[in-house]
Amino acid sequence: MKALARAVITAVYFLDHSDDDVVDPDEAVRALEAIGHELQGATEAEHLALREALDELIREQQADPGGSAEIVAFCRSFMDDMGLQGD
Repeated sequence: MKALARAVITAVYFLDHSDDDVVDPDEAVRALEAIGHELQGATEAEHLALREALDELIREQQADPGGSAEIVAFCRSFMDDMGLQGD
């Protein structure tokens, strides 16, 4: 499940951070809303896999001298941003 969680996180990051000339902003919002809706129906085990993958990505970025503070911030807010408050 870890690979699927990381794939979802990567897709959300891409949609959220792509320039307007790469992904139409309105379509990105629609896709992000659809992903968030699907994630709200995920099982507790799936939510746990997301949290673990996010924590792992944060650790990786913090351990890398060239790590991205932007990615760390994205990972820290992911669950709330996707409507998964309280997880």
